[in-house]
Amino acid sequence: MKKIEINDREVFERYHVNSIINSEYQFSTLFIWQHAYNFEYEVWNDCLLVYGTQRNGDTQVYFPIGKVDNLDSYVGHIKHIFGDFNQNVNIRPLSESMKERLLHFIDFDIEVGSKESYSDYIYDYISLKNYSGSAYKKKRHELHRFCSRYDYKYESIDSENAKEVLEALDRILNLDSIRDEEEYEAYCKILGNFESLNLRGGIIKINGIIEAVSIGEAIGSMVLMHLRRCNKCFEGIYPAMLHFVLNSEFDNTEYKIVNTQDDMGNENIRRTKLSYNPVCVYRKYFVKEVDNGKILC
Repeated sequence: MKKIEINDREVFERYHVNSIINSEYQFSTLFIWQHAYNFEYEVWNDCLLVYGTQRNGDTQVYFPIGKVDNLDSYVGHIKHIFGDFNQNVNIRPLSESMKERLLHFIDFDIEVGSKESYSDYIYDYISLKNYSGSAYKKKRHELHRFCSRYDYKYESIDSENAKEVLEALDRILNLDSIRDEEEYEAYCKILGNFESLNLRGGIIKINGIIEAVSIGEAIGSMVLMHLRRCNKCFEGIYPAMLHFVLNSEFDNTEYKIVNTQDDMGNENIRRTKLSYNPVCVYRKYFVKEVDNGKILC
C-alpha cells in the first residue's frame, strides 16, 4: 500500500474517479484529509483500493475504484488483508448501488448500516447558483441585504494571494471558536496545492480585509465544494459567498449538481445545509463483518 500524495492524482484520474458522486472518493478529498485518516491505496486487478483509519482506530476499505469485473475476488482479497490486520472486514463509505452489488458476494456474517452524518448534500446547480424559485426567497433576501449593507469586494483565489487567504482562514476559524488543527492542516494543503489540485475559489473583502473564503472544484458535471468559511459577524455573508463563487468560478451550463459534502454530525451545519434546499441527501452505507452477532470494535 502507498500513502496518498499529491503526485498520485494522475493515478486516480486514470481510473475515472470523477464518475463517482461520493465526495470521499475524489482524489482531492483523500489528499486533503490524508493526515487525519491515514489514507493509502493499492492497485489491484486494474482497480484502486483505498484504505483509511476511522476515528475509533478501525481500518476501513473503499469499494473498488475503476472497472470492477469480479467482486467475489475483491471480497476474498480484502478478507485476507483484514486478516493480516487482525480486524474484521469493514467496507465504507458505500453508495446504495455499491452496497447492493457487494451484498451478492459476501459469505460471512455482517452488519449493514448507515449514519445520517455520512450523507452528502446535493443541490441543483442552476437553482443554487441563481437562488431561483420560491424555495430560495430567503436566500435572495439575505444576499440583497448583504450587498446593500457592506462595502465589499469579491476576488478570485490564485497562487499570488493564497498565503493571505490561509492567514484569513486562521483568523476566521479563531473568531468562530471552531479552530481544529486537523481542519487547519487540510486548509494548508488546499492553499499549498491550489493549482495542482485544479481548485477554484474566491474571497470577500470588507473594508479591505478578507472575511469570507470559498473553494471547490469541477468534477465532470459536479461542482464539489471543499470549504466555505466566513466571519458570521457580517449578516448574509454565507449565502453571498456561495452565490459569488458559483457565479464567478463555476459559471458553466455543463454543471448539473453542487455537492457540499456531509455535515460531520453537527446539527447546526445540518440545519444550514438543509436551508439551501438540497435535491438529494446522498446516503452512504457501511458493511462490517461481525463475530457471533457482535461487531468487533
